Amino acid sequence: MAGFHAEAALPSRQASLVDSICQAVAACHFSVSLAQHSKVDEQASSKKKKEEKPQPTVDRKLALLKLRDVASSSLREVLWQDSEVREILLAGLDETQPELARVLSLGVLVHLTTSRKNCSELLKNEQVRLSLSQLQSEGQPQEVQEKALLALVALAIPAFQDCQEISEDLRDVLGKAAARNRDNAQRLLVFRALWSVSTVCDSPELFFGNDKIWESLLQSLQQEEDLDVRESGLGLLSALANQQTTAHFLWGDVDDEDDPQGERVREDIFANTLRSQPARIRGRALAVLAGIVRDPQKRPSVWNYVSTASVSEDLGGFFHDTEMSKGHEVDLGARRPRSTSSDASGRRERKGSDASATSKKSAEEQEARVEAAERATMKDSIMAAAARTELPSVRSPALRILLELSWDETLKMSLIENNIPELLLDAWPDQRLGLKERKLCKHGHRRLVDWNKARIAEELRIERENERREQDAMQFEEDFQVGLKLSPNLLV
Repeated sequence: MAGFHAEAALPSRQASLVDSICQAVAACHFSVSLAQHSKVDEQASSKKKKEEKPQPTVDRKLALLKLRDVASSSLREVLWQDSEVREILLAGLDETQPELARVLSLGVLVHLTTSRKNCSELLKNEQVRLSLSQLQSEGQPQEVQEKALLALVALAIPAFQDCQEISEDLRDVLGKAAARNRDNAQRLLVFRALWSVSTVCDSPELFFGNDKIWESLLQSLQQEEDLDVRESGLGLLSALANQQTTAHFLWGDVDDEDDPQGERVREDIFANTLRSQPARIRGRALAVLAGIVRDPQKRPSVWNYVSTASVSEDLGGFFHDTEMSKGHEVDLGARRPRSTSSDASGRRERKGSDASATSKKSAEEQEARVEAAERATMKDSIMAAAARTELPSVRSPALRILLELSWDETLKMSLIENNIPELLLDAWPDQRLGLKERKLCKHGHRRLVDWNKARIAEELRIERENERREQDAMQFEEDFQVGLKLSPNLLV
């Protein structure tokens, strides 16, 4: 306690807190030694009796409560610097200690983690890391696990920043705590902590490179997961997607057949963008895509992505709403195969018709359209989300995706064919969107329109040039024939 006695002139409140620390440390030492002596006496006197679960003494309980009060004050950094306090807290984290002692010691530790300086020093302490890992195991009491998890979550930021090299075991524990077999409240706490960490972490490979965190994150994206857990998982992915080096982790090569996990990630992200999902889920999934398309190499594969799953009944309305957002009326019956009776009647009507070949061709085209409609596409999902009827939380990331895609020269023609300039211009009068975002949409519309005008002008120029060349060739041929008539010996 030399660190505390050296303080000569402290304010009255801090002086009382220092006295509390001194009394708490003394009581803890006395209680621990008393418990040890009593345990030896019990073992010597009655070995055959069933051992009762040890309980902390009243003095030790009050002492740990005093330490917790001090840890919640401005002296939390000074508290951890004291060697005797560290020894007491580390002894209280041991698995052999009573449950109440572990809970109270963890409570003190949680308050200590509110200091950034303490967090780094706690992580550098090997005994602290080992104790927290052990106290998160499934065999521990629930309250002990919850307190240990709170301490781990508080240590998450330095574990991904300042102490990356020595915190791999704690990152493994966080990944296990977010697994599907854990309680949803616990998983939600971990995912939200990782989400906060991802916004300040400069090393996204710590997430993707950790098998336990990555597997738990992929599990959280699936449709059967709790909505809060899924939203937090997508929020974590959207924060990671905003970093330039992460697009290839989230959206690998579509043509790579040896990467089933990559296809699973793409399909899960796409499924969460569909209209059947709640708005908060769609918004987070579209935010993930908005981060991915910042990488120019990923834009074509995102825009042209076709789902590997068949369209469901819910997607029928999705396709209808998508094409209605383009301003077209759609007959959903045209997307489905006709019934046998309708086919028979159609054949009777076409019997003896001179347009049988044309009807057969149109029927084949209709079947091709039906097969195409059986697969949901990313472009339809994005365009449906960018419609004026959508909530701003859904429309805003969808418009950001379209703005990023509008920079790609290879996609501009496809964007124009799908009426994307009109969708972008339609965002200008939407007062629910921010002014900067609306201006960007207006500029995106102008960019595509100007490109299309320049393309049309270039095509007209090339067409006129070709016509002029053809006319010159025809004139040359005509002059040549006239010359032959006037001078038959010209070719001799």
